[in-house]
Amino acid sequence: MIVNETSFLIASDHPLKLAQFYSLLLGTEIVQGLSNKHYLVIYKKICKLQIYTPSRDKHLTTRPQSSVSICFAKEPSSDSFSAIKKWIKEISKLGGKLSDGPFSESFGSEAWIADPQGNNFLIFVPQYLPN
Repeated sequence: MIVNETSFLIASDHPLKLAQFYSLLLGTEIVQGLSNKHYLVIYKKICKLQIYTPSRDKHLTTRPQSSVSICFAKEPSSDSFSAIKKWIKEISKLGGKLSDGPFSESFGSEAWIADPQGNNFLIFVPQYLPN
């Protein structure tokens, strides 16, 4: 189970405004993410903040998990939904439990997982889009 990237994920109903805050705080630029509701703030190539509006119209006031989480991402896949379901099975064998999802979006597939202590994190498989 090889993870391609680790980043901090911050859910926000106003992701651009929050990305602007963190970019000013860290003195770095905002990079457009996978959609017009997803932004990256990368600090010296060692820390990536992904700030986005949650999928499926889940507003922060109705979501049980924290708005800050770790996100583990794999390499893009042409079948991201099958890839994430396989990854969920691997994580389950280690003691992790599916909390929510998996969800398939135009940019890829994601699922919320609880570790053996109950801490939630997101796993993400980007959809491979040939040039």
